[in-house]
Amino acid sequence: MRKGSLRSLTRLARSARRLSRRERRLACEALGWLILSRTSLAFVPYRILSSSAAQLRPRHPADVTAEEGAAALRRAGLVLPVACLSRALAAQWLLARYGLAVDVQFGVREGQDGRLVAHAWTLSGGVPLTGAAEAAACTPLNPTAAP
Repeated sequence: MRKGSLRSLTRLARSARRLSRRERRLACEALGWLILSRTSLAFVPYRILSSSAAQLRPRHPADVTAEEGAAALRRAGLVLPVACLSRALAAQWLLARYGLAVDVQFGVREGQDGRLVAHAWTLSGGVPLTGAAEAAACTPLNPTAAP
């Protein structure tokens, strides 16, 4: 089955119905942040966008756990697959709205063709949010980062 086919969309809709109202709301919010991050990174440097997360005021402090945020981002990623940097930025923005700090880590690994491949992943309170599986193969660019 092809990605993006009608059958895939139908399956996705059925699985969304099994979620609680809260989980659906959070997944929709995560999808919004993914769309915004993917679009913004085409025009604005990451450094500027990342610093904007610190300026977001918490909307519902402590209403969402890091694990719930990670699950919402995974669900949203099924609808809109994006690069790791877009996922990391979306995680920062999403969880900043709930008063949770997100630590973005960067690393590199050697690709199959011998070139360096960059990767970004996120942690919140030691909980991996995005990109943790790929991070295990990376050498962190900041010495305190542990995949």
